[in-house]
Amino acid sequence: MRNPSRLRTSTRRSTLVPPLALLIPLWAPLLGGCGVFAMQRDHEALTARIAEEERATAALKKDVEGLKGTVEGAIARVDQALKANADRGADFMTERARLNTIAGRLDETSHAVDEVKKEVATTRAEQNARLDELKRNQEAHGAKTPPVAIPESQTAHHAALQAAYDKKEFNLLRSLGREYVNRYPNDEKADDVLFLMGDADVKEGRGASALGEFNRVLRFQPPSNVLGKTLLGMGEAYLLLKDCPNARLAYQAAAARFAKQPDGVLAKKKLEELDKPAAGTCDAR
Repeated sequence: MRNPSRLRTSTRRSTLVPPLALLIPLWAPLLGGCGVFAMQRDHEALTARIAEEERATAALKKDVEGLKGTVEGAIARVDQALKANADRGADFMTERARLNTIAGRLDETSHAVDEVKKEVATTRAEQNARLDELKRNQEAHGAKTPPVAIPESQTAHHAALQAAYDKKEFNLLRSLGREYVNRYPNDEKADDVLFLMGDADVKEGRGASALGEFNRVLRFQPPSNVLGKTLLGMGEAYLLLKDCPNARLAYQAAAARFAKQPDGVLAKKKLEELDKPAAGTCDAR
């Protein structure tokens, strides 16, 4: 049988002190509320931090986009400049090649013109020489000049024509000279005889006829031993025809080829005279 006093004590204690199982449901909301408040504050702080980071990131992204646009613009300008320079370089090279081609053609044309001028001058000289020869033959025929006696030996023949040149008997010289060249075309003195006939024509003022004789000297191979004198004679013959450009060419050839010889020195003096020609010297048409 239970003790009544112990029973009362137990009953009173159970009445005054609620059981732990009954108190836990009452504390649980309070404990849970503190945790929720703490988490809410952390969440808000984190949210604010994230928002700030997002704003900073957006600003940085905007700056990057701006820099990207600047860089792309600079790259485009550089590409355009390089392309322009490349185009200009290509245009320059094309133009330069075209100019070089034109210059080459001009040189070829100039050379061809010079050759034609030489051919024309030679042909004209030969034609004039023939005309002059016809005139002389007509004059000789009109005066009924007695026929010239041609020496039989080559030595006597040459001596006779040299004597005619020294005495300025130029008609006799021409007759003897032509026959000498016809008889002895390969003789080493044939070019000398042609020069004497050309020089005789210059002395008589027959420029065209003189050029005909001198041009025959130029054809000798190897070059004649009287080439220097022949070039000087050609200069004088061209001056008789008032053809200063061709006279200058003849003197320049003599000055260049015989620079240190008397013929070359004289040619240089002639060129100096042509630099300041007297009135009426160069009136060739």
